[in-house]
Amino acid sequence: MDSFDETSAEEMAVLSPIIPEEKKVSQTFFLAKATLIVMVGTLASRVFGFLREVVMAAYFGNGIAADAYRVAYAIPNLLLQLLGSAAIGSAFIPIITKYLTDNDDESVNVVASSVTNFLFLIFTFFMVIGFIFAPQIGKLIAPGFVDDSVKFNLTVQMTRIMLPAILFLGMSGFVMGMLHSYNHFTAPALAPVFFNIFIIGSIIILTSNMGSTSLAIGVVGGSLAQLLFQAPFLKNRGWKYSLKFAWNHPGVKQIAVLLAPVIFTLASIEINVFIDTRFTSILESGSVAALHYALRVWNLPMGLFAIAISTVFFPMFSRQAASNDLLGLKDSFSLSTRMVFLVMIPSSVGLIVLANPIIKLIFERGAFGADATVTTAYALVFYTIGLTSAGVLHLVNRVFYSLKDTITPTIVATIAIVINYFGDCALVGPLKHGGVALSTSIVMTFNFLCLLIILRKRIGKMGGRRIATTFFKVSLASVALGIGAFYSWKYVDVLVGESSMGQLISVGTGMTVGILAYFLTAKILKVDEFSIFTGLYRAKFKKAKKVS
Repeated sequence: MDSFDETSAEEMAVLSPIIPEEKKVSQTFFLAKATLIVMVGTLASRVFGFLREVVMAAYFGNGIAADAYRVAYAIPNLLLQLLGSAAIGSAFIPIITKYLTDNDDESVNVVASSVTNFLFLIFTFFMVIGFIFAPQIGKLIAPGFVDDSVKFNLTVQMTRIMLPAILFLGMSGFVMGMLHSYNHFTAPALAPVFFNIFIIGSIIILTSNMGSTSLAIGVVGGSLAQLLFQAPFLKNRGWKYSLKFAWNHPGVKQIAVLLAPVIFTLASIEINVFIDTRFTSILESGSVAALHYALRVWNLPMGLFAIAISTVFFPMFSRQAASNDLLGLKDSFSLSTRMVFLVMIPSSVGLIVLANPIIKLIFERGAFGADATVTTAYALVFYTIGLTSAGVLHLVNRVFYSLKDTITPTIVATIAIVINYFGDCALVGPLKHGGVALSTSIVMTFNFLCLLIILRKRIGKMGGRRIATTFFKVSLASVALGIGAFYSWKYVDVLVGESSMGQLISVGTGMTVGILAYFLTAKILKVDEFSIFTGLYRAKFKKAKKVS
């Protein structure tokens, strides 16, 4: 585990009325700190990712180089979406965690080495194929570039330069999964920061001499830096690499069986995006872009909170499933679900009531005018309806993966594709692009509820009453957030005017007042989970104060 301090007596006193067992207290505190680490790392990565986009825009704008880069990067990015850390981790973590739980170090070494060697061959194969057929791939992805020889040739050149990133990022995803299995989250959380920093540095340092190829070089260097940063932490965990290809080992076979359905489940996301784009493309100009910008905002709380929580809890689910501790698994799922509610429900309400000013603050400048703000905010509201469902869906999927069942999520995801298609058909007429976003929310909710019902039948009751109580209390507190956020923003907005600084002040005031209203209401309603984490950090602060 990460080298967290042991839970103090004061922290024990805070938690004892709620979780009396010392083991559960220590475990809960570890999960809280690990989740915070992942959230901070994700936030840092997003900040540097935004800076990367700003620097890229400053050097290359929306010209030929930027277009060539987007298309060239789409190739390794697509492979990594299907074979990257999410797929590898989902199939790999439950198997390795079982061996770690059983203290079977030999199987850990053999299985991990075999998977490493297999992934190395697979990613190298795709690199070679990509290099040979780069022109054909470019024509397939961006046929409009063919008539512009300069843009097309630059795209092919960038594609070939960036191909090693497939190997580096793929292996980085494997190392990330291994570290998560060992309950180490700090290095994986911070690694993407180095990826973005390297690209920024490459653009600033190399562009004057190498032109737009500095972008491609930055991607390769950044992906290598991300891998090299994590590797020493894995070595310190005791894993011994070898050149073995133990295809007949039961663990390797299980990973192979689990991986294919996971890849299809991830591919279903891309299929739904394609369906949504198809329906939106027939609408008025700007509808596709509005959905894209709305999703970027929607993804912020998803990555910062929901995915961070599921990342931390997934190894715990896997350990409990491996030791057949179904009671512990149900308790962990209940706790993680309530944690998602704590952050995703208020995030949803905040995004809905402040959708327009948030979009205006982030995007409205230059060619992105007031009309674009309205259409994007409209889409964001409908997307946000399903935000909490999407957050819990990440957890439910990982419970199934921990039980070594990747088939059930795949079947449900396949049904969801059909529902999304007919949902788009039914809603795009009356609601335009908002209907496409609403269909996505409906699909997320269906997916979550369907898997939850199946899971309950499989492992029994999961503390539904406590989950429902938390949902109700957090929803009430979120109403207070919405009221406080909207009216405080509206009042301040009139005073500060339309300038960028004025918008920043008004939106910031709305968020601050809303959060304070949420915290106060949650305290009045005695939301247990809120008390756990505030109490833990208050106790930690007191302990640090005594030490100093």
